[in-house]
Amino acid sequence: MFFSFVKYFFRRGLPPLMFLLILWYGVAVYVRSTRQAPFPLPGEIAVEFFNLLSTRQKLLDHSLYAHISASLQRWFWGYAGGVGLGLGTGLSATLWPMFGNVLMPLMSFIHLIPGLAWIPIAILVVGINSKTAILLIVLTTMPPVALSLSQGLAAVPKEFLMISRMCGDRPGRRFFAVQLPAALPHLLTGLRLALANSWRVVVAAEMVIGSGLGLGYSIIQSRWTLDYAAAFICIGVIVGFGLLVDYGLFGLLEKITVRRWGMME
Repeated sequence: MFFSFVKYFFRRGLPPLMFLLILWYGVAVYVRSTRQAPFPLPGEIAVEFFNLLSTRQKLLDHSLYAHISASLQRWFWGYAGGVGLGLGTGLSATLWPMFGNVLMPLMSFIHLIPGLAWIPIAILVVGINSKTAILLIVLTTMPPVALSLSQGLAAVPKEFLMISRMCGDRPGRRFFAVQLPAALPHLLTGLRLALANSWRVVVAAEMVIGSGLGLGYSIIQSRWTLDYAAAFICIGVIVGFGLLVDYGLFGLLEKITVRRWGMME
């Protein structure tokens, strides 16, 4: 996964990054000269990032690793729970159309609700703690996974199912050998969409709830401490982890599964 991400970065990510650094430097110089505001330069960010990595400097009385670990743990449990519920919902809706007529419109309705809009309900259900962010992630992750799986299974060509029946495949083998591979392009799209949504929600939830630990909490607190460099570093870490999982993990899964079964050019 790591080497796949590095390869993608040097092939596709390096030119945009260089352009971003040049633009960043120009904006920083402009803001410093016109507004006299301490807009951090890329070099200053690099120095503080190194200090935070080497634990020479604390970020809100904690190490950078502690904030990253807190955000990743909340995201992992929320994303895993949302994916599990989404897969179960999408599969149930396909196997039992009666449930699908109820569950799929409900998933479409929930999918339209922004993740942060669930905060009042989440606070009433679990209180103000780390479980609040996890519940928000679950509610944000579940609908796209359920909808993508259901749509993918419904879009399997009937010819595939007919050939499978003619070959004498049992329903279980037909599902894993024919239906699931054919639905994988839809499912991977839903998983990627859920990943992006859930990662944004955990950061935003940490900003609103104020958990004391996490990348989102560090960003929102930087406005009081005037540590703008730390805010930029946390934003960069958020983007880095998102790209690593999206293009590293899901890119590898797409290569191994979807292309292996010939469902995508």
